[in-house]
Amino acid sequence: MMINRLLRDTETFQRWKNEETCQGEDASFTDKRDREPTPSKTPRAVKKSRKSSEMPLRNSVIEVVIKYDFEKRTLTCQSDIAGIVENLAKRNFTRAANLIKKNREVMDHLQASVLDIVEADCVTLCNQHNQFMLWRSSSQDLQSFSFIELYADLKRLSPFLFSIFSKITKNSLPHICAGASVALRGRQPNLSALSYYIDSVLLYGGAKKAVFQRLSKLGISTTHYNAVCKQKEMAHFCMLPLMSLKGEVESFINQKNSNEQERIIQRSLEDLSLSETNVEPSKEVVYAVDDFTFSTLSDHDMADLGVAPLSASTLQTSPKTYSIIIDNLDFFIQTHHQSSSQTNKSLTLD
Repeated sequence: MMINRLLRDTETFQRWKNEETCQGEDASFTDKRDREPTPSKTPRAVKKSRKSSEMPLRNSVIEVVIKYDFEKRTLTCQSDIAGIVENLAKRNFTRAANLIKKNREVMDHLQASVLDIVEADCVTLCNQHNQFMLWRSSSQDLQSFSFIELYADLKRLSPFLFSIFSKITKNSLPHICAGASVALRGRQPNLSALSYYIDSVLLYGGAKKAVFQRLSKLGISTTHYNAVCKQKEMAHFCMLPLMSLKGEVESFINQKNSNEQERIIQRSLEDLSLSETNVEPSKEVVYAVDDFTFSTLSDHDMADLGVAPLSASTLQTSPKTYSIIIDNLDFFIQTHHQSSSQTNKSLTLD
């Protein structure tokens, strides 16, 4: 009897469980249906498509008519060059150039032609007979080195190459000159005017040999040996006008001193002649040359000659004397070319 009751209760429990499960599913479906609709996602901005470098397709047909002396020929242009031919015929060169840039086959041939123009400009600059400024590396020429003149030479001798460097550097004068000089020195090592200019800056700053070695490999400067030799050459060249100037100054001073001495002598003679004219004839004393001595002249005669006796105080006065007392002396020695054995020193002498 107990078993029958359990079986009956189990069936009731199972039926109740199934009903509860069905009601829960219906309720969840009803809740989802009664909800407000979910807002749509925020629309994203439409991505901009990159412009294609390929030539656009044309619906029109471009034909070229060529008339010879005994023949007439008509050619139909392909779509990739039809626009180029059309704009060239209309003399719209800007539009034609833009279409040429998009045509790879035409650009390959055009690039070779552009390189030929650059090569011709380089040959012109490397020709010594054209008097390009980078060729002038003597001591006299380096004294008058100018970036403005180098800029003008680049623009005059190689306008196409100049336009390339100008576009790269945004028309910066120092960068155009420096970039072109370093690039051309890789082609012709004798174009070294700017390198010697940089050598002077490095030597003035006390750069070591290792600095010259690294920069010379890049074509920016010369070797340390060449830099020192050029400095000695420039020093010898600058010494000649300096010595000439020194000689002119000394001759001017000597001439001035001699003129001053002549004026003093002339003034003394004039004073002496005036004093002689004031002497009365009755008091004039004539002495024989053999018997003449200063002891025979009286004080009055000496006064008539413009000579006054020295006072005792003047004869006894001695020149002033000075003494220099130094406690210690500090000085700094700065080497021109630094090395492991030659360095800057600070010395003190007591």
